[in-house]
Amino acid sequence: MDGPSRFARLSRHGIVATGILLLTATLFLLVLAVNVTFIVIIDTDFRGDQEVIWNKIHVVALRCGALSIAQLPAVFLLMGRNSPVQTLTGIEYQNLRYLHKLLARWAIVHGILHTLEATGAEFIWSRAPGLVTLYEQHLGTTGVIMVVGFALAGIFSIHRLRMAHYELFLITHITGVIMVLVAFCIHVPSLAYWVYIAASFWAYERLARVLRTIPLRTLFLHRTWQHRAPPLVQAHATLINGAITLLVPTEKRWTSGQHAYLTICDPAFPLSSKFQPHPFSIANLPTDDSVDAVNEMLFVIKVRDGMTKTVAKKLEHTPGKSLSVWVVMEGPYGTRVRTEEFQDILMVGGGSGISHCMSVLSEAILPRPSQLQPQPQRVTLVWTVQTTDQLVRTLDPLSKMHRARR
Repeated sequence: MDGPSRFARLSRHGIVATGILLLTATLFLLVLAVNVTFIVIIDTDFRGDQEVIWNKIHVVALRCGALSIAQLPAVFLLMGRNSPVQTLTGIEYQNLRYLHKLLARWAIVHGILHTLEATGAEFIWSRAPGLVTLYEQHLGTTGVIMVVGFALAGIFSIHRLRMAHYELFLITHITGVIMVLVAFCIHVPSLAYWVYIAASFWAYERLARVLRTIPLRTLFLHRTWQHRAPPLVQAHATLINGAITLLVPTEKRWTSGQHAYLTICDPAFPLSSKFQPHPFSIANLPTDDSVDAVNEMLFVIKVRDGMTKTVAKKLEHTPGKSLSVWVVMEGPYGTRVRTEEFQDILMVGGGSGISHCMSVLSEAILPRPSQLQPQPQRVTLVWTVQTTDQLVRTLDPLSKMHRARR
């Protein structure tokens, strides 16, 4: 009985992984075909003489410009961690991000082609004086603003740049997008409805973030927890051998494999940190599942540049390398890791990479609420750490939770 059931589970996971790859390839080819088709299949046969406004090059430029802005609603429909598509389908935002980036890159390519072709057509028919006149008018200036906005949003979204300078990515991405939307409304007012649709999707996503941060019952019942108004709570941070452990009290519930976005809102830290939510894996599970119970979310955070480095420097000069900080927690996000579907589990982590493994490990070894739920027979954790102190301090919450649940 066990052999076939395990094979069925592995087959199901293999089918899902293969399906995702096929879907990704299909989406790429579909988007490529649509964009290339709408550029290539275009009527450039003129019955009269061509002129500075109506000529073959300018017609193609207009088509590229229209394709660029027409894709923005789809780009915004798929953006963020609370998009309408995720709400309606339940697909995690990590899986929607690929299509969001793919459509955004095509919008940038079309926008740049539009600018180059319009500039070239103007130069061919009007030479230098025509170019000067074009870029002195609102069409030229707003076009430049949009190209700069596309560049800001696109260049810093490259994976390596985004990972190395995440705060800079957030600032340039949002600034670039706003530049594009505002400039287009001035560039072609008759097509501004594309911008309004995109902006409405953006507003929806931001409102959903607020609701993920402040529970609805808090909004409607006007209640506070321990005289503190969520989402602002006082967390406890400790620096341990190059990693920050953060305990965040919350009434929310979460499951294994989930993560949350944290924003430091403490007066002791720079103003810039108060507007930069960062994602971190939750390293534990709730110890008390009763209604209105307060649990502490555990985060094990590697010190990097930016916000984490600022917090680490503050902790370095604090007695015991520990202090309380005010934070805002948005989430949790992600789906539960179903450990009951596996007999053997192998987890590998290094340093603060143990965070994601810990919540899964907790669920795998804790007693099941029902005897009908199977439990893994063997769980193996491979973890590289620099010191035994980091080992003890990180796994101590796990052992406490295990004793509390027994």
